[in-house]
Amino acid sequence: MKNIKLSTALLTYPYFGQISQCTDRGFGFIKGPEGEEWIHFRDHAGRRLNTMEGLEGKPCAFVIGGHPFRHSQGKMNWSRSVVQWLLLDDADPSLTPQTYEKERRKALLALDKGRLHSVLSAKWYLQLWKKSTGGKPKAVLMADPSLNGTLKESLASCNGIEELMRLLAAICSSPWYGLNEDDRSKVCQNFLQAADWPLNVFLVSKPIKSCRGYGEIWPLCGDMLEGYIRKARTIAIDLESNGETIYQFGWKNATGTDLRANRYGFSHDDLCKAVGDCLSGQNSPCIVGQNLLSWDWLILQKHEAPFPESSALWDTLIASWLLEPWTDSHALIVEENAHRADADAAACYELFENQIAHLAPCLNGSEIDICKLVDKLFDDPSLLLGVQEREYPSDFCNIFPTACVYPSNRIYEIAWQKNCNLKLIAPENRLADPTLSPEFCHDVAAEQNDILAKVVSIVVTNAEVHGVHLRLSNLSQWLVGDQLRSALKLAHNGYEPTKEENAQVFYVSALLTPSWQARLIMRY
Repeated sequence: MKNIKLSTALLTYPYFGQISQCTDRGFGFIKGPEGEEWIHFRDHAGRRLNTMEGLEGKPCAFVIGGHPFRHSQGKMNWSRSVVQWLLLDDADPSLTPQTYEKERRKALLALDKGRLHSVLSAKWYLQLWKKSTGGKPKAVLMADPSLNGTLKESLASCNGIEELMRLLAAICSSPWYGLNEDDRSKVCQNFLQAADWPLNVFLVSKPIKSCRGYGEIWPLCGDMLEGYIRKARTIAIDLESNGETIYQFGWKNATGTDLRANRYGFSHDDLCKAVGDCLSGQNSPCIVGQNLLSWDWLILQKHEAPFPESSALWDTLIASWLLEPWTDSHALIVEENAHRADADAAACYELFENQIAHLAPCLNGSEIDICKLVDKLFDDPSLLLGVQEREYPSDFCNIFPTACVYPSNRIYEIAWQKNCNLKLIAPENRLADPTLSPEFCHDVAAEQNDILAKVVSIVVTNAEVHGVHLRLSNLSQWLVGDQLRSALKLAHNGYEPTKEENAQVFYVSALLTPSWQARLIMRY
């Protein structure tokens, strides 16, 4: 057999040392990084040796793992023995364990992903055990810091989830790391340092189940990967437009925040280029926007923006109202550069992350899409009860211990308060502003099959569970358009809610002149 050059040895043999002792019985010892290691001339991988005599002081590289012969003989430390070693006849005399490690790290980092997979496969080790025992290795090879570090860097630089899962599967099933399920689970936890990686590592360009390595990796860490894949597929967008012409298109995605602008208005080619850039090759993104369904998405559809048909949509305005319908405003809060599309998109991205965290009990692993979430809550409004720290205001009725008359121009102060029962004295006011029934709201939403009507039904049902009785005027104008408002008013014609024994009664009268409806509109 020909001598194996140092450049080849660097990829196979992690450790370097010098032969310190030799015997005339075929074995000797290598002085390595962890002390002296037992070696035998039959385990030499280079030119054929017939004896160990005369090899003292020679430099060599070696690999530690499960020795099949020593295992079959029941020898001690068989799982941590020198499996193969190699004389480095062409080595520089000045080579040390430290410089060898440095050169090995350099050689490993220079490998492309394909050759790195070849190193991980360690076919020579599998063949050695099969030839000696007829079976598979009983112990893993002993990986060194250079291999561990190279793999972690390679994982962090993967170009998407397909490449990541393939490499991670190769690591977990490699003779260097994983020979059984317990090994693979520990190895996966050790190497999956997802929090330290850029989100573009998790970009998906094909169905996740069709990726190589899915079957091996998903049972081990699928839940963790799913969270990062979800983040990576999220693209928050914002338009600056007059409804007809697009002047700015901003986004935040896994690779960062960006902006395209044209003060004269986008051409179709401009828009297509911007959409392509924000997608970053994704074919199933989650598009996020504030008032997305009623504004941005309608404009983009009108301009035939080439988003994938499989795109999921998330409207942060609708989600905000589901979470806290009682708040005075659901406007997007932007600290700097408000109404610039990239800044608004970045703020929307952060709001979305917060909403997903709060709505996790409702989503419960289902696809993150606002329409699908609303359908799910419409079918089972009780799911909203699982959201933590979602409390309707309840302090107001404590101020008034008994029933009282309250001015209509200040009715907004009582809106959304728990255990407050509003009675409009004038019949015409009761007709124009009915108390909402969960049952009637559900019927209207089912008939109209409209997402905003369903949102109204969900919140009215949830509010009643919490002792909050809503009137039509409590619903924001952006949420309830003229058609839906008329349908709700008609459905509640003649409806009078049953009296709540524990509710504080407020008899509302127009004691002051300003219109309370106008005050409510201003607040929403």
